[in-house]
Amino acid sequence: MRRLLPALALLTGYAHSHRPLPAPPAVHVKSWTDQAEYDLANAAAGETDPATRLAELDKWTAEFPKTDYINERQDMYLNSYLQSNQARPAFDKAQEILKVRPNQFQALGATLSQMTLIKPTAADLDAGEKIANLILYSPDTVLAAANKPPEMTEAQWAQARNQIMPYAEQALLAIYQLRNDDKRAVSDLTKLIQRDSTLARASYQLGRAMMKVLYVEKRPEAQPPALYQFARSVAYDGPNAVPAAQRPLILDYLTKAYAAFHGSTDGLDQLLALAKSNPFPPPYFTIQSTVDIAIQVDAERRP
Repeated sequence: MRRLLPALALLTGYAHSHRPLPAPPAVHVKSWTDQAEYDLANAAAGETDPATRLAELDKWTAEFPKTDYINERQDMYLNSYLQSNQARPAFDKAQEILKVRPNQFQALGATLSQMTLIKPTAADLDAGEKIANLILYSPDTVLAAANKPPEMTEAQWAQARNQIMPYAEQALLAIYQLRNDDKRAVSDLTKLIQRDSTLARASYQLGRAMMKVLYVEKRPEAQPPALYQFARSVAYDGPNAVPAAQRPLILDYLTKAYAAFHGSTDGLDQLLALAKSNPFPPPYFTIQSTVDIAIQVDAERRP
């Protein structure tokens, strides 16, 4: 999996302004070490080519490792890495920024967008999950007006706010898949669907994870809840539904798995109708297996 979603510029980097940095202020709030530092920083800020800008930033950093303008320098680094498609440095720089400024919007977006473009470590996935959950469960804090990047207009900020919530959900789905830990995925996906019942792709991933766990544990009799999740993913057609082009493949798998478990496709239509309206099966939900049916038939034949 190389990309989480199509490129969302507002989440991963906004246009570099090319405006010069402010001249040394008369009042000592922030100050340049000397004119040489100002000239180096201003050269980086005025550079339009991201690769050249990175070289200028490296000069500034090498000659002035400590600066009152560390935040501005970090932001320029991040923006330059994003513009030059350097996923790993961008992801790492975002983490560096978030340690000091935990609600820096561009760093939050870069964490989610670049995570699927690198070969993430377990720590990277944990960092991405933390950010995604922060966005989903603390939106009023993360998306407060005070966190709007100055380069964004109010209209762009409103658009970005609307985009980043579903973006975070998609990031979590990618994280659960990349972890390759089916037992953990069952628990995590269940919680995600409980938070947003429209996530049909999460239902599909949940069904797959449940089936894998059952295969390892040699418990084929426990398939009904997993089959239900496949039915949910293919039957639900509201917001966040699985794309229509993908549903026939899921339905084909479900039909074969259901028939193998039940002995026929009898009752499959009723299962699909139930799953369409409910993200989870009702209490005591079950599907008769071929073994259950054989036992019932044998009992009915006895005098």
